[in-house]
Amino acid sequence: MRNQKKICVAIAFFCVSGLARFAVAAQPLRVALVIGEDEYQARDTVPAFAEQYLKPIGIESIAIHADPAKPNHFPGIEQLDSADLLVLYVRRRPLPADEMAHIRKFIADGKPVIGIRTACHAFASRPGAKSPAEKLDEWPDFDRQVLGGHYTNHFMNKDGTDVGVLPEAKDNPILNGLDTTSFHSNGTLYKCGELNSKTVVLMNGTTTDQGKLVTQPVAWTHEFGKSRVFFTSLGHPDDFKQPAFNKMLLNAILWATNRSPSDAAK
Repeated sequence: MRNQKKICVAIAFFCVSGLARFAVAAQPLRVALVIGEDEYQARDTVPAFAEQYLKPIGIESIAIHADPAKPNHFPGIEQLDSADLLVLYVRRRPLPADEMAHIRKFIADGKPVIGIRTACHAFASRPGAKSPAEKLDEWPDFDRQVLGGHYTNHFMNKDGTDVGVLPEAKDNPILNGLDTTSFHSNGTLYKCGELNSKTVVLMNGTTTDQGKLVTQPVAWTHEFGKSRVFFTSLGHPDDFKQPAFNKMLLNAILWATNRSPSDAAK
């Protein structure tokens, strides 16, 4: 009789624990798309990416846009608190302290971050710019500290950038399933050569500057505290028409949230 009770207790334990694991697995991933820039049409391209690539595999997204009338304000930024991942496409928008607090806490809590193009100068005012009337919280070292590299402007290559996977990075899960190891971007090449020791470069970009070939990293991973971070200086509107770019971005989201890249095939 005693053995039967032990067996019943064991069965009940495994059933409950199994249901608990199922409940955890069933929780949809929630991604916050924080968008604020006026040059690369991110207001359109990033939500469209989420609709086409994230929604079909059960990943929820919420778009948090800068206020067009008050570009340093992001109404609804508090929704970031309940998100699992931050996708950031912001350009030179220091925030009021109470709004920046949500960004800082999200990262301090060790949650993952995906930075796209202008995210490397997301919260820094333009050098020499007139100080705004309202007090804002700047984070000029966000690129060095969180993203793992340092933005120092971009080349004036109007003919675009040739992008290629580094041979030593070809087996990285973020590059899994790309339809090509090289493609052409119509965007200018960012100068981001100063990388942190924990930065792992996945892709380089090459262009011609004053008659000479120049190469800079254009996609990498980084660790900041407990946060998994991926950054790409790509993100020109035409990049979102590139299957390899979209696949890389999807894989980066899965990698950053500890999901298998194979989930993208669902």
